Amino acid sequence: MKVLMLSPLLPWPLDLGARIRIYHSVRVLGQMGHDVTLICINTERFEPSAIEVLRHYCRELKVVSASRRSRHWTALRALLSNKPYGVVKFWSPSFQQTVENSLKVHYDVLWVHFIETLAYLPGFAKGRKCLIVLDQHNADERFWATFSRSGPPWVRLFAWQNIWNLRRFQRQVLRKVDVVLSVSEEDAVFTRARLPSPSTQVWVVPNGVDTEYLQTKNNEERRNRIIFCGAMDIFMNIDAVVCFAKKVFPMVRESIPDAEFWVVGRDPAPEVRALANLPGIYVTGRVEDVRPYYAQAKVAVAPFRYGGGTKLKVLEAMALGVPVVATSVGCQGIEAIPGKHLFVAERDEEFARQVNILLEDEVIWKRVTSDARRLVEQKYSWESILRGTIARLEQLISKPGEGVSG
Repeated sequence: MKVLMLSPLLPWPLDLGARIRIYHSVRVLGQMGHDVTLICINTERFEPSAIEVLRHYCRELKVVSASRRSRHWTALRALLSNKPYGVVKFWSPSFQQTVENSLKVHYDVLWVHFIETLAYLPGFAKGRKCLIVLDQHNADERFWATFSRSGPPWVRLFAWQNIWNLRRFQRQVLRKVDVVLSVSEEDAVFTRARLPSPSTQVWVVPNGVDTEYLQTKNNEERRNRIIFCGAMDIFMNIDAVVCFAKKVFPMVRESIPDAEFWVVGRDPAPEVRALANLPGIYVTGRVEDVRPYYAQAKVAVAPFRYGGGTKLKVLEAMALGVPVVATSVGCQGIEAIPGKHLFVAERDEEFARQVNILLEDEVIWKRVTSDARRLVEQKYSWESILRGTIARLEQLISKPGEGVSG
């Protein structure tokens, strides 16, 4: 297949869940011998090695530079323009021109990451020979709904305004799409109910992990260390870490005085950096490789109150032999059995109790570790997930009139 892939992110380095999903989509397509052109927006400095890594899988790579926009600036512009937050955040006239020029050439598949990126296809109508695939990463309306239900009043108000803008935007752009890729069955059901065209198919394509790269090392000495890995300039990550550090972690330390909480991830916001002043808390900033940090940890936490989709950090921890304690938001979209593959808790006191169990009970720790790794190997390998999806797209292209059940 000849594939044009559009991304609002440069999918390297692999320090963000969205980058990881986009990168592996490109990698598996390239390794299967498909002709891939990747056009992406970049707002950060990057090493030349990033380009070399991606070129290995692409026939053509176009990186469009754009200025980075703060959350507050983006939110204000979104309110004034009545456009969805993501459309404002990722908008680039240069990217639009690059996409328009590229579409003068025929492609079998136009693979678009994030619904906001469909804003760059105003004149591109469904029904052309090119199959349009939307990898939505999150069902955006579900994502913003978590912000509308709790938090500061201004956050809830903005979330409701953005949901209204999203609904209007979705009615316009989803008509162009032939296939939507959802990361969970919950997202898929939600999306199907809101499609303006009954001919659009929705497939569940979960997030995965590189099981070869993420190998367990249970022979290393582990301290009573709790870990959270993720980009630390993202609101839902900031909220999760700050709430855990201030509400849950002190209860953990009451029972286990030598417990440590490590926050590992790039660009920590000021409120995250300030946590390092609290007893037992460490904030690393960007690291080249998260595996050594997981190798010394006993528990990974996903104490999310906001957000949607599937959290790749949860799957990574499970693959690396670190049991997870999560909220229901933190583990949504993962076919894990609470108490077997991970622990789930909503209340602060219960969350702390589950963390303490894993820190203190070696038998339970080993059982959960083993079961979690087995689940990841069976259901969440990028290779099996994406090769199956690409095969279905090939079938649609070869037999466009027959379709494939969603």
